[in-house]
Amino acid sequence: IYTGATLFLYSIWIPRPWTSRHCWTLGIGTGLLIVASSLGYLVTQPALSIEPYPGWSAQQSLITAITGNLKVAYELLKGWVNNFGGRFEGALIAAVGYLALPKERRFTTVSLTVVLAGVTCLGLLHNFPNYFGVAVTRLWIPLAITITGAAGFVAWRLTGLAVTWFLRWYWEGHRIELTNARFFLTPRGWMVAAMLAIGLLLLQSFASMTFNGLVLLRDYTRIIGNANKFHFDPAQPAKLLEASKPGDDVLYGDETRLYYYLINGALARGAVFHQAVNGTTLEKEWIADNPNLRYAVAANPVFEGSLTLGASRAIEFAGTRGKGIAELSLLVSNPGTADGSLRLVPLDREGEMADPPATLAVPAGSEGWLSFKRTGFPATARLRLTAKEGNGPLLLKGIRVSAAQETHWPWDTGLTLVPLGFVIRNRPGSIRFLTSDIVHGVPMKIEVLDDSGSSVLGRFLRRDNAPKTTQ
Repeated sequence: IYTGATLFLYSIWIPRPWTSRHCWTLGIGTGLLIVASSLGYLVTQPALSIEPYPGWSAQQSLITAITGNLKVAYELLKGWVNNFGGRFEGALIAAVGYLALPKERRFTTVSLTVVLAGVTCLGLLHNFPNYFGVAVTRLWIPLAITITGAAGFVAWRLTGLAVTWFLRWYWEGHRIELTNARFFLTPRGWMVAAMLAIGLLLLQSFASMTFNGLVLLRDYTRIIGNANKFHFDPAQPAKLLEASKPGDDVLYGDETRLYYYLINGALARGAVFHQAVNGTTLEKEWIADNPNLRYAVAANPVFEGSLTLGASRAIEFAGTRGKGIAELSLLVSNPGTADGSLRLVPLDREGEMADPPATLAVPAGSEGWLSFKRTGFPATARLRLTAKEGNGPLLLKGIRVSAAQETHWPWDTGLTLVPLGFVIRNRPGSIRFLTSDIVHGVPMKIEVLDDSGSSVLGRFLRRDNAPKTTQ
């Protein structure tokens, strides 16, 4: 579409009569456009498509597509005019901007705007099932930039005129008598009044744009901040490649971990994206009946890979399947430069302190396993963990309930974590470590190979997928 628009603009902008160079340029460009547009009909493989998600239709009418695309276009236009303070302000400033253009530049700018508007309207015809505005959103961008540039030209001209008039009036000793009503009855007064009105309107519009921009910056700062909280261990993809062999498939539970593994060497193994086949006719073929599906990668229940502990952020442990808690090992990191400590308070079933608390020191700059053992006391039903910070928070990166456990977190032991004073992934409630929850809806048992960081690497327990043993 952009190539066609470029060729059309080239044909109306170049001077007449056309030279042979102009004709060759248009001819070659048109030929390349025809060839590129025809490749889809000539080359039919590979067909990079998947079945729609459950509840989505594989086909939809053109009327449905146009209606959905119009809604997206309306939201885009509304967002643009709201940046200028409203529909009237946006339309007026854009119109004045085009009228204020020098005559020699007006045809080029207006024709560019008309062509881009037509191209955006063509995007309304794009029919992509269940996902509206794919083309419109992309085609709108250059049109919005062009119209915004026209509005910016008004501000530029007014600023230049204001500075020029101010300097002239200042140095020549002239003053505009704005309090004199007769001044505004003259043509010069009308011009000054109109420019003042437009200037105030622009000031209001740019103030609205600044405010909206700050809100957008705040929202994106939060998104980027949350994204930076992910911790992915590069040793996990390496462990997958070491444990597997060419031809093995890996089931990925979400996109983020899929991309991370693929860019870190997992392209050497097959990949099945669970969300792409879940609930479709391909699910049984690609998962349950797939003899090559041997590994799984999904999100860690501790989504960021660690839990931040502080004065107002505590964690309560519930006992392991009614047996209570007799001992724990905690993987704790203190990235600060001052010593910190952990306080473990044994609680009975009513939540009252059962026995004297225990304190574990966490030296500055350290990371390692700290052991807690109830010597001389029976196992407690619950245990509350609080932290005394040094000059920064303490990070809990793992929990082990026995010496035989090799993973960071206690899978299928019944231990439950209840955050106090904060929530995980904006969802209040407890954290459970169940291998059956690693990939929801997949009825195959999983052995956890590595659960460090924000992802979990597991191996499906199948008869033909036994762990490697050394002789």
